[in-house]
Amino acid sequence: MTLIELVKESALELKERPTMFLPKIITSLISSIWMILLLHSAETMNFQYMYLGLFLFIPVFFLGVWSPVIVAEMIKKNSSLLNSVKSTFSYLPKLVAVSIMLLVGMTTSLLPFYLGAGLHILTGSFVGIIIGSLISLMAVITFVYGIYFLPIALTENETVKSFKKSFKASGTNKKEVTILLLFSFTLLGIAAASSGVLRGLGIAGFIIGRAFSSIVSTYTVIISPKYYLQNEK
Repeated sequence: MTLIELVKESALELKERPTMFLPKIITSLISSIWMILLLHSAETMNFQYMYLGLFLFIPVFFLGVWSPVIVAEMIKKNSSLLNSVKSTFSYLPKLVAVSIMLLVGMTTSLLPFYLGAGLHILTGSFVGIIIGSLISLMAVITFVYGIYFLPIALTENETVKSFKKSFKASGTNKKEVTILLLFSFTLLGIAAASSGVLRGLGIAGFIIGRAFSSIVSTYTVIISPKYYLQNEK
């Protein structure tokens, strides 16, 4: 199956199985409420809600990791949403471990930028922050590239092996993954621009914009496991 055929088939599957949208939409709504709570607490200097918001980051981030795995499970087993949610409950321990590893990985990727920013504050030189930003950008791109197949890999392997399988699959299919990532980022960019317009409508517009972005991201999430499973055959 060519990439164009894969993209078309993914769109058709979404049309036939709209319940695939629900995991990302629900996660998006929860994270939107969390963001509103955090921003409101910062504006009003309500430290009690601010601490609560910071604490809730952990479960909100976990839901963001869990939702694409549910979608991957639906595709892999051609199962219903409810059955996929039930089956992924057995993945919870490794999903917690993966969430921690993702946080560590992203934080490590951003360290050069933070170090460069610190040097800029101390010395006033822009060299450190420019070099740090470039290194962090390359690290983040490499990390995102490597975990492209992570949701579907998690349905078949343990935590560390899932990362290895995902990075290996991305390395084996460099050209295809690059094209699919560019396609995904283009769609997400359009969704983000549309969301920005909707945010002008206030909180309701913000939530609607986030929900719209989740619908687009569901489409990009479906392409990844379908391509992975196709090449595993």
